[in-house]
Amino acid sequence: MSFQEIIMKKIVMLILSVLLIAAFILSCSDDTVTGPDGGYIKATITHYGYDFSEAEMDTTSDWIANTNDGEIIGWAPLGDYSGKGLWFRPRVNPARTQNFGDIELSSVAFVDTVSSAWGLNPPFLAMGDVVVAQCLDGYVKFKVIAEVDTSASNYDWAVDVEFYFSESLSFPE
Repeated sequence: MSFQEIIMKKIVMLILSVLLIAAFILSCSDDTVTGPDGGYIKATITHYGYDFSEAEMDTTSDWIANTNDGEIIGWAPLGDYSGKGLWFRPRVNPARTQNFGDIELSSVAFVDTVSSAWGLNPPFLAMGDVVVAQCLDGYVKFKVIAEVDTSASNYDWAVDVEFYFSESLSFPE
């Protein structure tokens, strides 16, 4: 084998190594969905459900096939308060939500996973409420940004929010 052939093989090996390292770095990059400025995304969550990691509403009725992380319901998760409010029900079982009330969304930096932190029967949603919920593929924190309409004209139980999705227990903003 000539000196030039050895050099060519080493160059090819070097190029392949660089390409493999680049592919590894790209595959490890954070693909968390964020808003246009890297921050919050505004959305409307309805009874049809919402997938926070994809930042999209699913209007299918096939609950098993879709990837929704949760939905809005018009009855309390535990109890009979039908028609008196709207609640967010996550798809994970058991349902895991934390309602912090009217606080700054940015003040929630991580998810408290202690079982007592999860509300079994959270209060109905109101404007200003900050909610943390477990999703199918991570966690979300959202703030209700408009008055919650419980009238019959809001037939799909639409609630306007801004949210931040994270694949981990923290919300690095």
